Amino acid sequence: MAAWLPGLEVPTRPLPVGAAEVQVPVLTPDDLDRLAAHLTANRRRYLAERSTASILASLDAVARRWQDPAYPLRREAERWIAAATGYAAETVAWGLAAGTARAGREGLSALLAAEVPPGALDGWVPHPGGRGWTRAFGPELTGFVFSGNVPGIPAFHLATALLIRSAALAKTAAGEPLFAALWCRSLAEVDPELGACVAAAYWPGEAAELHRAAFRRAGAVVAFGADASLDALARALPPAVRLIRHGQKLSFGCVAREALTPGRLPDLARRAARDVALFDQQGCVSPHALWVEEGGAVSPAAFAEALAGALAELGARWPRAPLSPEAAAAIQLARSEARFSPGARVWASPGSTAWTVVFQPAPAEGLRPSPLNRFVRVYAVPDLGHLPQHLAPWAGYLQTCSFAGPRDRALALAWALAPLGLSRLCPLGRSQEPAPHWRHDGEPQLLPLLRWVDAEEPAGGEEPAGGKA
Repeated sequence: MAAWLPGLEVPTRPLPVGAAEVQVPVLTPDDLDRLAAHLTANRRRYLAERSTASILASLDAVARRWQDPAYPLRREAERWIAAATGYAAETVAWGLAAGTARAGREGLSALLAAEVPPGALDGWVPHPGGRGWTRAFGPELTGFVFSGNVPGIPAFHLATALLIRSAALAKTAAGEPLFAALWCRSLAEVDPELGACVAAAYWPGEAAELHRAAFRRAGAVVAFGADASLDALARALPPAVRLIRHGQKLSFGCVAREALTPGRLPDLARRAARDVALFDQQGCVSPHALWVEEGGAVSPAAFAEALAGALAELGARWPRAPLSPEAAAAIQLARSEARFSPGARVWASPGSTAWTVVFQPAPAEGLRPSPLNRFVRVYAVPDLGHLPQHLAPWAGYLQTCSFAGPRDRALALAWALAPLGLSRLCPLGRSQEPAPHWRHDGEPQLLPLLRWVDAEEPAGGEEPAGGKA
């Protein structure tokens, strides 16, 4: 069954997903309320007093299992996700390895170092303001609503809940309901007590009464998805439950003229193709377009042609997932429109919609979103300093910019785009590999979930009751 439900037994039903099928639970509001109560009780029993070092050790052991290609649960996930999503087997394997690695000791320790004073989750520590002590507390229960477009993502977020001593209840996506449950199962293999503090299951996204029952005990719900779905979720949650939204975003790439040399062109094209091809642009960090600066030794049009060649080469190794008739028609329409645009050139996979590169001068109306599925536009721009005016219509929706060029120009570009909402600038070819300490959508990962208690220094300077952990 594609669920991990400690202490709960429920009937199941088949759920067809792509070319696969899986059994999912049939849940009622009462089931989910009892599950949430069971998780919070387990959290008090097994998790509240655990040390950070102990939690990290167990999470790292789980991550190491998932790095082994022969691990049975990873093999099960790879087979099923490839069949369900149509992603190439290599793409799924890469996504699972990368996603679960972020939930290991190194990634989680980097996140802690970036956001929480050392020791503040274990006991009282000196207040950064210099007077008294402080301590951080996570909620008894954190809810998650995951999307299913990128395999492996839930591992990191479930791990962060445990790290702050919070039980976790996750709603999985209809398009990929299995991985989170398998990760929870592997956690229980390594550490049964921690495994009793997490749950993952699919239920229909339109069932407001199920959301309300599942999350009414939660301190916060972290949710990923389309803006309309997040709006509906917000209406279903009790007013006291904080919703941390990660909605629709646009990402893109930039190549500065200094990087455009004949010797570097093949590598630049391969890195850009990787950003576009991984997960068929379904992720929020996937680039819709690449802005290429004029004035280099290689022209933007030559870069677009090299990118087309790199996408064709990569497609032989990582074939794109099959498309619905509607998605294929959207690509054909966008190709036709591009062929009639002044100054545009189109490179397209012969006899299929497997990949498309459209080159054109930067349009006055700014970035046009891609129909996705390896359709990318390359815009020639006289100077990358003009980008804010081209991207201004998408203020609040920008997320990741993958960049090739000198460091000083990268930082200048990030500074110029920050007012429009850009939250991440990374090297070209690394858009799908955000660092664990990345502030997703510009917000910290742990801090929004934490509650702080400050103990002011008493007369005589004694430490607070309980002392240091």
